[in-house]
Amino acid sequence: MWVGTPPQRQTVIIDTGSSVTAFPCTGCVGCGSRSDAVPHHLDEEFDLSSSSTYERTRCRRRDPAVPSDGGAPCPLGSCSPGGDGGGEDACHLAVSYAEGSTWTAVEGSDVVYPGGPHGDALAGRGARDAEGIGAGMADVGDGEPFEWMDFRLQFGCQDKIQLVLGFAVQLSLTPVSTALFPTHLSDPLSSCVISHPLVKVTGLFKTQLEDGIMGMDNRPGAFWLQLNEHYRSRGFVVTDSADGERDGDPFDPTQFALCYDRQPLSLDLESGVGSGALTLGGSDPMLHLTGMAFAENVTPKIGWYTVRITAMFLRPGGGTLLGGGRGDDAKLVRVDASEAKLNGRKGPGTGVIIDSGTTDTYLPEAAQAAFDEAWRVALDDESASYNNDPVEMTAAQVSSLPTILVVLRGHASSSSSDSAGSAGSHPDISSAVGPGDVVVAVPPTHYMEESRRSPGTWTSRVYFSERSGAQSILGSNFMMGHEILFDAGGGRIGFSESHCDYDRLVQERQQQQTAAGLSGAEGEVAKGAAQIGVAVEEGEEAAVAVDEKQEVAAGTGVNNDLAASGWSRRAANDIAVGGPV
Repeated sequence: MWVGTPPQRQTVIIDTGSSVTAFPCTGCVGCGSRSDAVPHHLDEEFDLSSSSTYERTRCRRRDPAVPSDGGAPCPLGSCSPGGDGGGEDACHLAVSYAEGSTWTAVEGSDVVYPGGPHGDALAGRGARDAEGIGAGMADVGDGEPFEWMDFRLQFGCQDKIQLVLGFAVQLSLTPVSTALFPTHLSDPLSSCVISHPLVKVTGLFKTQLEDGIMGMDNRPGAFWLQLNEHYRSRGFVVTDSADGERDGDPFDPTQFALCYDRQPLSLDLESGVGSGALTLGGSDPMLHLTGMAFAENVTPKIGWYTVRITAMFLRPGGGTLLGGGRGDDAKLVRVDASEAKLNGRKGPGTGVIIDSGTTDTYLPEAAQAAFDEAWRVALDDESASYNNDPVEMTAAQVSSLPTILVVLRGHASSSSSDSAGSAGSHPDISSAVGPGDVVVAVPPTHYMEESRRSPGTWTSRVYFSERSGAQSILGSNFMMGHEILFDAGGGRIGFSESHCDYDRLVQERQQQQTAAGLSGAEGEVAKGAAQIGVAVEEGEEAAVAVDEKQEVAAGTGVNNDLAASGWSRRAANDIAVGGPV
């Protein structure tokens, strides 16, 4: 994301579990910097004095002596004194995370544009048009181009980051783990928590690759909501006065899609990494390997994006929906747990959060026993035990572990029965759930994480840890390998399996445009959505995603070395060579 005039790059986590966008600004205490003895982050702090368009957000506290005085509140944070060192009121933010990281910020705004070349700012409309930035939104209002480059974002200018050990009240929602790729923080506990530290040490916001965070949940202040407000204020959305529905607008500012790619362990992260694609205004069919199937967003009005799990299965042999496993003869193993146990809450109106800012997946503790039993059946090994202990495994052994099939309640008016992601396409599943439900495959190469410090050692990052009543999390390892459409306006969440390789997407689109006689921005207009890479690698060389371990060809046998990998306590010589595990 490029901020200010002239533009300065800020690399951010895309977080569907929070609403505020924030990154370090000049003078930030404990924030980490590229110029530190041990460099942190991809970019330098945002230099306020170098941007001619930065504005500090002003506010005024209400006068308690005047009942009718409502003051001038802050768009994101709270109004408090001393913002400028002279006692003047200013807008402040303070956010705490479950693993202990906190940051404070002063609220401000500046012009932004997301995407573009990773290493070069595009200063000026002409340069951005030439690169196709925002071209998918051109000519959507009586021939007038949408001025994407003039989008003014309200954000937090971080002035302090720390790790707090010890809280007067335990507020933790979820634990935190090491990142698979650039997203690794849990949900904020509150947008206005002030914690009193017992010990100050460096936190994840200081040491992470990204500079800051982009909040994308469905609450005021979220990046996409601010874009939506800007879009509508320019008159680009035409509504029908009778029902308020959109009238043929090709760019829908209430939609965005995330597509996360699995990166190889050895990838150099310093120059940026091609972790996938963010599509604003819709989804991109060119990324889809399966038709998009839509799950119901259980809480569509405001807050987190949540889904309801209706069932869970294990498929022996790994692979995705499109291929893998032990071939047509593979028997799905159902996790024999009630819907209430799978969701952690009984009410049908409650669900599990889909959170791109949490790396791992955290499911109800109550479902652990049923999953453990299904795990033994899927491995055909009564001595096997599912756990989160590190185990030594080969890549082939990891690929042959069971794929977890999570079934989500479908969106009633838009379920796609002809998609491989529809329960109706899987007789063994549709007989147990509704045919309009959605099936999401989580292959072992997504839920197993290899240690960066000890290659060849793997840990399962699906945890059954949430106590009764706690809200569970489907993290980015669940989302990986899918383009997921967050349709806030439609109350639904779409899933399509995808390679999520942004560089491959760019090459395929260029080939398509060449074949169709289109080029540059003209070709992008036809797409109808503005798409950017997620931290695209420096220069023009493709950051090729090495994901050969994910797919296991249909009909192949399972690697019998799995028996000696640490998942099974049965002796390896008890298994016939060449036979199934």
